[in-house]
Amino acid sequence: MNNTMVSKFDLYRMYSLGSIAAKNFDLENDEYAQKLSDSYSGAFDYHSMPEV
Repeated sequence: MNNTMVSKFDLYRMYSLGSIAAKNFDLENDEYAQKLSDSYSGAFDYHSMPEV
């Protein structure tokens, strides 16, 4: 058993919603998986988007 403590950054990097979608769905052909991955990734870019 490996009892390793990881930082929140590493935890989210290893087990992000986008990576779960990519791992468990066909990201190339599944529209749901693409939207799931895009929406999760977009949340991190939201703060830098210009206001309209």
